[in-house]
Amino acid sequence: MLSLFDYPLDASDRQAIIDYGDARDRGDREAATRAIRKIKGDPVTLRVLKERLGADHIRRMGFNTELADKEFGAGWLDRDA
Repeated sequence: MLSLFDYPLDASDRQAIIDYGDARDRGDREAATRAIRKIKGDPVTLRVLKERLGADHIRRMGFNTELADKEFGAGWLDRDA
């Protein structure tokens, strides 16, 4: 079974998290949104988001699905669970 800890953050994800926090602290919602979209979402979290909020929510929010695409295969957002 997949765990959140199976997908450690890389340097670019860490920087995006720092950028997100800085932007949020400044009250800059646009910069915060841009930063959060750079973070490669772990497959477990994205799968739960899909189940709870739907694939369109993930697309609308612009989440990076790179790791989930590798884990679940191309087109996983469009397939039924």
